[in-house]
Amino acid sequence: MNARLASLAPVVLLAASLAPGRAAGLEPQAGARPPDFSGHWRLNRQLSDDEAAMLAAASGKKEKPAPPAPEPGREGGAGGRGRGAAAPNPSVPAVDDDPRGAQRKPQAMEDITVTQSDVEIAMADKTGVTRNYYPNGKVYKADEGASNVKSFWKDAALLFEKRNVHGWKLFETWQLSPDGKQLHFDSRFEGGGRPTTVVKRVYDRAPSGQ
Repeated sequence: MNARLASLAPVVLLAASLAPGRAAGLEPQAGARPPDFSGHWRLNRQLSDDEAAMLAAASGKKEKPAPPAPEPGREGGAGGRGRGAAAPNPSVPAVDDDPRGAQRKPQAMEDITVTQSDVEIAMADKTGVTRNYYPNGKVYKADEGASNVKSFWKDAALLFEKRNVHGWKLFETWQLSPDGKQLHFDSRFEGGGRPTTVVKRVYDRAPSGQ
């Protein structure tokens, strides 16, 4: 009997070494944390688009006017049943009021200080304008209820989406360079009867104490 148990010992040890999550390199790994944008950043004008000039050029172009936003309860309205109350639309996600207001203005922030926590990213510039992102994937109201906005992390990038009832959409991406010395920003505005505008900005990390 003892000889038989001795012969089985190597098999038992081998099975233990192959147990899920026990072998070296197979331990369960926690999800990767998002990058940290915290710090002071300055716009690199040479590597960034001239946003003011681009917007001025776009304003001179003419596109087909967007149709007016449908009114709930009217014929042809979204989910409408002729005259009366609009039918509920299950495809529209539930929304919560943004606790700080997610209203955003299309202006370049040239000198920003980023404060980041697990639930919020705040970007403040010297003019006193602060943009707040809540990268939890939830949809919030903005522009006095006229827009739905949401932020979320994807492939180490912070993504922001804004969709307005008048048909225009804004998409933004914030991403660190591999060496962490630059913060890249890309935005795309489209729809609403206005020309599509794509803007790229690059921020350099300011030296400590500046």
